[in-house]
Amino acid sequence: MPTYRATSRNSRTRSRGRWSSLQVMASEVGMTVVARTVAALLLVALFAVGFGAGYRTLQGVLYRNNPKFSLRTLEITTGSTVTAEDVRQVTGIREGSNLFLFNLPRLRHSFLLNLPNVRDIRMERKLPDTLRIAVFERIPMSRLSRSGRVVTDFDGYIFSVQPGQDSFADMLPILASEEWANLQPGQRLGPKPRAGLAVLDTADAMHLSFRIAEVDTTNAHYLILHTTDRQEIRLPWDRVMNRRTVTYMLGKVSDVIASPSSASKNRFDVNPDDGRVIAGLQ
Repeated sequence: MPTYRATSRNSRTRSRGRWSSLQVMASEVGMTVVARTVAALLLVALFAVGFGAGYRTLQGVLYRNNPKFSLRTLEITTGSTVTAEDVRQVTGIREGSNLFLFNLPRLRHSFLLNLPNVRDIRMERKLPDTLRIAVFERIPMSRLSRSGRVVTDFDGYIFSVQPGQDSFADMLPILASEEWANLQPGQRLGPKPRAGLAVLDTADAMHLSFRIAEVDTTNAHYLILHTTDRQEIRLPWDRVMNRRTVTYMLGKVSDVIASPSSASKNRFDVNPDDGRVIAGLQ
């Protein structure tokens, strides 16, 4: 019996020894794996830094510092208010500069922020030495007050007419809106004023018996049109969101106004239920 117990203790001692050895080996293996991983990551990082620096150097040699890509021809196409010199001043682009020194998307963004009367500007490199710039100006569609130079285009963007365009702006119809007083040039009007502009655009494309002098979007139930002959036309809001319906309503109102029986009438309401035009007096 004593011999058996001694043998069991020796076995347990050897087992614990082996387990301790396995733990030490596992720990050493784990530390080795971590060390190798860290070393690999450091090598990757160093390679990336070196590659980036090399890539930038190569870019400089091939593009930014290459005299072959010096800007010699600057082609600028503008509209009636923005000049080629305006484009040069805002963008800072000059002949002799390297074509690849300009960040074209950033320049475009800055240009549109500085000139709200420009709808878009397109820039295109034509290698090896040409840069083409095309400026697309906003077309004034209505003015936002009876006096002043603040106008809006078809899309509802607010901007100011340029000096010398005051007489042209005075001929535009007025857009009456409660929104525009709180907006700045470059910002956009809300859905109701834009719906009024869409009606105005539709009317411009039609041969109507009346001419619109003002579009009033402040009424809760009707979009109100005032004509140059001091007539008032009321279109229900729920019917002005569809261009085909607007075309139909304007055509019906035009026919009624042109009829001899309406010669003494100056108010024309479109019935929201059946679309009939009711002529009366204000």
